[in-house]
Amino acid sequence: MRILVIGGGKTAREFLKLLDLRKHAVTVIEKDPHVCSELTKYFDVSIICRDATEGGLYLSEIDIREYDAVIALTNRDEVNLFILMLAKAYGIPIRIARVTDSALSATINKLDLGSAIVVPEVIARTIHDQLAGTAKPFTMFASKEYELMEMTVSDTDKIANKKLNELEYPKDKIHILAVFDGEKLITPSEDFEIKPNQRVIMLISKDLKDEITKYFK
Repeated sequence: MRILVIGGGKTAREFLKLLDLRKHAVTVIEKDPHVCSELTKYFDVSIICRDATEGGLYLSEIDIREYDAVIALTNRDEVNLFILMLAKAYGIPIRIARVTDSALSATINKLDLGSAIVVPEVIARTIHDQLAGTAKPFTMFASKEYELMEMTVSDTDKIANKKLNELEYPKDKIHILAVFDGEKLITPSEDFEIKPNQRVIMLISKDLKDEITKYFK
């Protein structure tokens, strides 16, 4: 899969750690030269050290139309919104952004711009699942080939009290992007231990959607 990541901060770095970079071609756009230098040291990815809001770079420096997924992880909602709009305009199938404003998330969904990961929404669904006594996976966003899903971990689940590197699942088709622990959204490292009542956000190949419980529940 060809993946374009916007922003090279902590979330992006943790995300890159989870990816098998031998199987994915990743390009990162980051405007801070120091951050670009650090990324180059630790990750085998293409780095473009420019401002992501420069619309012209998406056809001159790179061809955005060649990517399968665009992931916007900057700390500015307006930049991430711009990236989703641009990705949709060029027909990118997987479009994901991290935002802080729930109202903006609703707008993104209404305009079908992609999927927005928002901490308040994750909290609400976690509370609802616990009150309802259910922890079924919930689809946040779907494209032709992938689905972005959330799942609340119960005490009896296979993944409960396990580190990511201890889990057995097809890592080329299931990508664990984030974990919500009740207070904050975490981008987990390979030695991160998943606890009961945490909420796991993952990108799943559609052909495995009905088998997700086999690996995690």
